[in-house]
Amino acid sequence: HNSFSQSGFTLVELMITIVIAAIILTLAVPSFRSMLQNNRAYTQANSIHIALVFARSEAVKMGKTISLCPANADQTACANITDWSDGWVAADLEGGGFNILRQWDALKGDPSLTGPGTAVEFSSTGQANMALFTLTLPECTGNNKYAINVEATGRSAASKVACP
Repeated sequence: HNSFSQSGFTLVELMITIVIAAIILTLAVPSFRSMLQNNRAYTQANSIHIALVFARSEAVKMGKTISLCPANADQTACANITDWSDGWVAADLEGGGFNILRQWDALKGDPSLTGPGTAVEFSSTGQANMALFTLTLPECTGNNKYAINVEATGRSAASKVACP
């Protein structure tokens, strides 16, 4: 009596498994991409929000006006432009000087960050000139665009808005 058995998969079983895996990947990849885009947008919106909070805190702590502005190419002065994507600085401009407290580098991934064409200035009481920033990633989909609003009280808040 000779019993010979083979173990393994048949070609049909292997093909069915590959088709099921392809269907699952087709459904999962767009969702994963959207999640990555959402995380990237959140992180970059949080970067400008943190800068606003920092400038306000320093103004109150130091008892003087602190400016947050888009940086020039070598980040040594304010640039009067509405494109903040290339970086920004928090500085003490009182007395005609330019004392940089902190600087932030350009955002990665070529996003668009637009804001006021002049500095957001925080007074020693924490109040600020009102401003609106908009962060948009390339290939923005869904609600992955952020609006960062600075109120006269100096508080800032980020909210998701629909992509164009």
